[in-house]
Amino acid sequence: GVRHIMTGIVFGLAAATCWGISALLVRLGLQHMRPTTGTWMSLIPGCFLITGLAVVFNIGSFMELPIIAIVWFALGGLFNFALGRFLNTSSIQMIGLAKATPLFSTAPLFATLMAITVLGENITPWLILGTVTIVIGIILITSEKAVEKYIVNGSHPWLGYCCAIAAAIAYGASQTIGKHVTTNYAPPLTATAFSLFFGFVYVSIMFHRHIAIDLPASRKAGIFWFAISGIASASGVALMYFAINSAPLVVVSPVFAISPLITLTLAHIFLKKLEKITRRTVAGTSLVVLGIIIIAISRTL
Repeated sequence: GVRHIMTGIVFGLAAATCWGISALLVRLGLQHMRPTTGTWMSLIPGCFLITGLAVVFNIGSFMELPIIAIVWFALGGLFNFALGRFLNTSSIQMIGLAKATPLFSTAPLFATLMAITVLGENITPWLILGTVTIVIGIILITSEKAVEKYIVNGSHPWLGYCCAIAAAIAYGASQTIGKHVTTNYAPPLTATAFSLFFGFVYVSIMFHRHIAIDLPASRKAGIFWFAISGIASASGVALMYFAINSAPLVVVSPVFAISPLITLTLAHIFLKKLEKITRRTVAGTSLVVLGIIIIAISRTL
């Protein structure tokens, strides 16, 4: 009933806020630590938090998992936590929070395109409208002449834009895998716990040299910000599942989609020295969010 829907919306808003806070903390952490080590650091507390929740709520599900489910978890962990999170963190470092966040938030668009190509879902007029809206938003954000002072460490902005879009594609793939896994094999918390674990293993293997050199030399501030960002991000995932459990997806998907606007608001309040937020960025982000909402609603109708 109405009460369940309201509960779902509250959980959804809390999830979107957690993701917004997480991105903000990553931006702070990147002043003290490389994206590779930061990504690794952020996965540790997330692993403990989600695994703890999975054990409390779904301990029975661990015993019933088929081997094929583990393969899917490993794939989900690769796309979401190893590739998605690393590319997301790298893009924040290269082009700043305000520009990166709306771009890697376009994951639902790529998830929908994958659902059409892989799962044979239909193309609808709403999907086309949502896609066009997102593309216009992305053009607004990426065509702005960067204020030189804000381009971090001299890297080319287009590399940052490419990293952010690649993160969105990785997240889109992980959403498609996640839907398959939670429909067929395991409750959401169990699936996330396993995916996080695999993501942590991949990142440890991929960047072990960086981590071994960076960690002893890192300032405590970097470790602190990335650890809390991992907790915020994992909390967002947990809250997202509680939201989906409480209310229909058509209600909660648009709520998750406003996360980039929350990030921009927080950056404007707390990161005035680090982030330049222009009207054009706000307009582009709003269009991206609107497009994601159109796609989210159309997929559940």
